[in-house]
Amino acid sequence: MKKILFILIIFGFLFRNLYTNTLAINFMYDQARDSIIVKEIINGDIKIQGPSANAPGLYHGVLYFYFLTIPYLLGNGSPIVADIWLSLFSSLTIIIVYYLCFYLTKDKKASFLSALFFTFSFEATQYALWLSNPSMAVWFVPLTYLSLWLWTTKNRKVFAILTGLFLGLSIQSDLFLIYHIVPISIWILVNRKKTSLTKTLYALLGLFAGIFTLIISEIKFGFQGINGLIYLFTGGDKIANSKSFFDFVVIYFSQLARLFSFNLLPTNIVYGGIFGLILVLWFITSKSKKYKLFLLLYLFAHFPIVFLGGLNSPYLTVGIGSAVCILAGIFISDIYMKSKFFAIIMIFIILFSNLSMIFQKNMYGQTIFSTRPQMLLSNLINVVDYTYLSSNGEKFSIDTVTAPLWLNTTWSAVYNWHGLTTYGFLPFWHGKDQVGYWGDNLIKTPETVTNYYLIIEPHAGIPAIYIKYAIDDENAKSNLIEEKDFGGITVQKREKII
Repeated sequence: MKKILFILIIFGFLFRNLYTNTLAINFMYDQARDSIIVKEIINGDIKIQGPSANAPGLYHGVLYFYFLTIPYLLGNGSPIVADIWLSLFSSLTIIIVYYLCFYLTKDKKASFLSALFFTFSFEATQYALWLSNPSMAVWFVPLTYLSLWLWTTKNRKVFAILTGLFLGLSIQSDLFLIYHIVPISIWILVNRKKTSLTKTLYALLGLFAGIFTLIISEIKFGFQGINGLIYLFTGGDKIANSKSFFDFVVIYFSQLARLFSFNLLPTNIVYGGIFGLILVLWFITSKSKKYKLFLLLYLFAHFPIVFLGGLNSPYLTVGIGSAVCILAGIFISDIYMKSKFFAIIMIFIILFSNLSMIFQKNMYGQTIFSTRPQMLLSNLINVVDYTYLSSNGEKFSIDTVTAPLWLNTTWSAVYNWHGLTTYGFLPFWHGKDQVGYWGDNLIKTPETVTNYYLIIEPHAGIPAIYIKYAIDDENAKSNLIEEKDFGGITVQKREKII
């Protein structure tokens, strides 16, 4: 089985990096900001606060920044190396899925199928190249539940500590994954004779270690997180506050349908959702299994967070895809005992559906997360190359229209990595003041520089009126020479009016 798992890891890694060489990597403000922060850490500027969360005052753990220091150091700031690093850990999660299923069921066939489905899961391949902090939860969440199961079956304190530690690291990955405390607590209470108070305290010790930097950050920055929690629990999220109970239920089951679909039948969300419903109903009504409640708690873990405003985040269920693959593996293993032919057909359909979506969608980046799919690293590099090459080696200046508005963070990161490394110098800057924002290291344009460029990001998220303002402002100080489009990113080459 070790050889088979090794082969699955190789295939998983290859399919996760199928389009890495074409730079099908979404790279926007968040990714650029993170790369700049990681560079500062590498240069000795220690950080204790992680990326900002969606609620005011809340921040994710700082672990993600330190996780990226190795690939950014090895790759001299290259997002490509960082993506390969991320995909390696995603591929190794195949082992976690296999052993979690095996320790639950003692069924090698079900465990192999679970690992096989995760290997080619469309969702897993999307997370594997998504340069964002929730991606780490792909392996930390199943590690949490694996440790929890071993704690309650083998009754050893090391697994209690690991349960708390991996839960803490999951919360480091995405603060809102704190919702896993609810199903884990339920399982501990149900098995209180096995878990014991002492071992529960060990688990809390592990949790404390896992979220230690979050606690230090809260102390240093004046307990901003408390205000963020008050904001959530008092209906600060206006979208969530406008919903009825029935709306929340519909949203929750829609998210579940997407979860099942993106892991099992991504070519059709409706059929994927129906298949997920069949799996759950079969599992609930099947013969008593000692792990039934455990797996159901894992599958439905994100229910509490929906009522606090977790409505549209596509990554809210990160890490639960492993449970979906395990449930499917158990189901088809059971079918195999009754009809090998039907089981093989189902395996083929699941693999075909996932591979089909991988070949269709992954060439366009991390499509299930990105609201601006045109912001691919390939397009950004083409823009940077164009500005250098069309200026014929002469110094030039840039201005950008971006989302978030007027923040040059993305382009500063790409020019500092690809532009400086490849061409030996950075452009000047003639846009709005960037003082106090990430990536403020482009020098103000000297009077002698006449090569100007205006880079306009894809219009999604940018009000049209501001694009007009930017062009009018450029027209007042430079003449348009030519305009080019790079996959939805517009670049105007201009000459300064003397």
